[in-house]
Amino acid sequence: MSTDRAAPPSLRDLRDDKRGAILVIAVFMAVFLVGCLWYLVGVGDAAIYREKMQDGGDATAFAAAVYHARGMNIIAMLNLIMAAALAVLIAFKVALLLATTIAVIAGILCPWTAWTCPVATEAGDIAVNLQTNIIPKVQNIVDTILKACSESQRWVARLTPWVGAGRSVVAANAYTPTVKGGVALSISMVPMGDRIGLPVQEEPFDKLCGRAGTMLGDLAFGWIPGLSLAGSLFGKLVSTFPGFFCGGSGGGALSAADLAQNAKDQCAQAKTAYDQANQGKQNVKPFDTKKCESDTIAKLQQSGGSGGGAGSTAGETSKMIFDGARNGNDYFQVYGFVLGDNAAMHQNAKSRVEMPAWGKASVSPGAITDALEKAGVSEAEFYYDQVTAGKLAWADYKDDALWNMRWRARLRRFHLPTQVSMGTISGVLGSVPGAASGLGDVAQAINGAAGAVIIH
Repeated sequence: MSTDRAAPPSLRDLRDDKRGAILVIAVFMAVFLVGCLWYLVGVGDAAIYREKMQDGGDATAFAAAVYHARGMNIIAMLNLIMAAALAVLIAFKVALLLATTIAVIAGILCPWTAWTCPVATEAGDIAVNLQTNIIPKVQNIVDTILKACSESQRWVARLTPWVGAGRSVVAANAYTPTVKGGVALSISMVPMGDRIGLPVQEEPFDKLCGRAGTMLGDLAFGWIPGLSLAGSLFGKLVSTFPGFFCGGSGGGALSAADLAQNAKDQCAQAKTAYDQANQGKQNVKPFDTKKCESDTIAKLQQSGGSGGGAGSTAGETSKMIFDGARNGNDYFQVYGFVLGDNAAMHQNAKSRVEMPAWGKASVSPGAITDALEKAGVSEAEFYYDQVTAGKLAWADYKDDALWNMRWRARLRRFHLPTQVSMGTISGVLGSVPGAASGLGDVAQAINGAAGAVIIH
């Protein structure tokens, strides 16, 4: 009886046997894929960190821009209130003019037409009552309203940017723990020259007077077909004679340049008189021109540049857009800065890079790289939403921008400013109460590394 036994495998059989060969490749690929997965997770952490930082920066800048827009709308609303109050005074002045005219004409016709005599008497009494009793009382009330509104506008222009900065700090803190803190800044935070704070400045009084006349004319004739232009024509007439219709000189507040020139002229005359009076005397102190000019400017500013006499419009002027500002330029931009916490991201990145690289690679960011990782920058703007067809150029609607409450806010791509340097922003960042420490250094690092790059 024979038993069949399998022959032992030969070397040839072992060489040709391919079973399990894929296992070697699978083990290698598994390690490779795990490494790739760790890399992807690290990249995802960095992307999420950067996205949260950008969201925090956008929220910071937009929150402040919204308050800037609200401030501009408040100033526009106060302009309208001032014009409406002044329109009431103009209406009484027009009534006085009509009553006086009727009295004069009726008085001339009285010898020939007897019925005009009572008309002349009645119209004269009305004119006298308006001139001596009603108009002075209305004038006092209107002056009070104008001064209160004008002063409120100045405070709004100065304080709104700082209120927006405070609100931006609150918005940045909503993105903790990724965002450690942040603040939004704008040029409006620092008044300069004729610019009060927000990009607005004092408007000549005759402009306000003309606006009030136009408002009254539109109310009286605007509803009549064919008389739509009567309001603007009446407004031009009123602005030509502001002393009568609006009870002011029409001069308004002087600009900074006019104040300086006025003070310089006055002090030059004072120096001449001083030198003549002390000619030939010894141990006489030289005339202090600089002190004279500074004191004179201070007095002129207190009196609105006109001395504060009768008929002065000091402190009663409306506001207009600052001469150097236009929709879209730096005067309407708000820059948001946030400081992030990248320690957790670095810790994760360290392990997720070193493990798949078998310890042959490490994460060691430099000072500039670390500063840029911690920084989040963003930009928003407040702007006038022009909706009138055919008037798209800034010059077409600049004069109307503070007479309509259509100021809005929106995000923009980040551009380095042109009217203020990043170094200036860096200095301001360190002085803002409530701002996270280190934001000034971050802004300086951005200034050194970003150049002209556009970031968002």
